[in-house]
Amino acid sequence: MNSGLGRAFGALAGLTLLSRLSGFIRVAVFAALFGGGREADVFLAVMLLPEMMYRFVSEGLVSGSAVPLFVRRLTDPQAAHSLFWTIFWGLTGLGTLTAALLAVFADSICGFMVPGFLPESRALMAGAWQRITPYVIFSLQAAVMTAYLQAAGHFALPAIGPILVNAVIIAGIVCIGNGNLPLLALIVSLSGLAQVCWLLYLMRREQVPLLGPFASGFWNGGEFREFLGQTAPVAAWVFLLPIVPIVERFLLSSQAEGSVAVLNYTDKILFLPLGIVSLSLASVVFPRFSEDQGKAPELLIRVVEGLVAGLLPMVILMHVSAETVASVIYARGHFGATETLLTAQLLQGYSWYLFPISTVYLLNRLLFSSNWYKTAVLIGLIAVVVQAGGDVVLVRHLGSAGVGWGAALAGILQMLLL
Repeated sequence: MNSGLGRAFGALAGLTLLSRLSGFIRVAVFAALFGGGREADVFLAVMLLPEMMYRFVSEGLVSGSAVPLFVRRLTDPQAAHSLFWTIFWGLTGLGTLTAALLAVFADSICGFMVPGFLPESRALMAGAWQRITPYVIFSLQAAVMTAYLQAAGHFALPAIGPILVNAVIIAGIVCIGNGNLPLLALIVSLSGLAQVCWLLYLMRREQVPLLGPFASGFWNGGEFREFLGQTAPVAAWVFLLPIVPIVERFLLSSQAEGSVAVLNYTDKILFLPLGIVSLSLASVVFPRFSEDQGKAPELLIRVVEGLVAGLLPMVILMHVSAETVASVIYARGHFGATETLLTAQLLQGYSWYLFPISTVYLLNRLLFSSNWYKTAVLIGLIAVVVQAGGDVVLVRHLGSAGVGWGAALAGILQMLLL
């Protein structure tokens, strides 16, 4: 990895570390106040929506096609600005429609997701779900701005956005305490707005003029159709990704009480190294893949070699010390021995998901930069089907821990196919 990439990766990884630590503080504070009971299950089931929006963005829903388009237009600032606002307001409209549908059909969606919940819990979940849906809009807006800034070579400052998100949610948890989950869900939506405001400030620093949705001269329907055409295969795949977490929560809602909450707690541990190392690397190399596709395979090999050296020891350590990790991070307040053991069992399986999915992030971005969207999507769909089916079988034999091993098997298969 050359010095420029190394500096960009170091800066992004450092801020991502702060973001992940703030995420751990958020989850630890929540775990201490809510533990693994009914309200924790309800709220963390609702948090599937912002968590999935994060995964959509990390899997390349917006950046997969936006970054290459921005890279090719940055030599002409006016064209780049026109493209940015075209995509920004186009996705804002689509996000608003999506959020409205999610809110209108909240009862049905929540009933489908967690059929094992009691009626009172499902009603509470539906109310919180309706208040968290604006996060969809803010997440898409943040994704477009982040893609533009990364295409322009700015990686560190946009990474402050997720830290703001966690800070707002932590303040909400502390102020509200154990109660009023719908209000806490609304605060989650406001955290997304805080990130959007920060990124708008960075865009102004980049001298991108502010254009409203009704300003004349910025909208280019042809460019938006080009963006949607390149995004469509990725979107088809990414929007099927919720099948896996929905299946997981469907299965775990019938397991021991608190299993759904423990799944969310485990995700936070897994996404610490995944965010710091894997997603940071993928974000930094993606514009380079798009700039010079001839040298992209050589760069990929160097990056994967570094990934093997840095990540495999972490995987082994995470598997061996899973119970210690879960205990140190969460075992306080209402989070007792049962929750700690469940978290450790899940983490042992998920630890073997870390390396293959990290390699998948890199391989997907290499394919995206060469417009090989359909190949990446087809293999991703195969992995989704395998993981969902594997979860059903493994949970039956291993209990809650089965979803972790199902993810590991699907991740290895996807990596090998790519």
